[in-house]
Amino acid sequence: MNHENAAYIDTSAYLSILFGEEKAKELLRFIPTKLYSSWLLYVEARRTILHYRRQNFIKDNELTM
Repeated sequence: MNHENAAYIDTSAYLSILFGEEKAKELLRFIPTKLYSSWLLYVEARRTILHYRRQNFIKDNELTM
């Protein structure tokens, strides 16, 4: 397996991009072509999104993809 141009992405970086935060624009400039993460990213991101939706911090149409 070739790991050149690969990086690990954690939940906070992923959510920053997903929510379109200003700091994500800078982060996106440095993201390589291959990203790796753990299953925790899915669990933590889903849990955070559900919490934010329940608290009305975000609505479905506010998420960027």
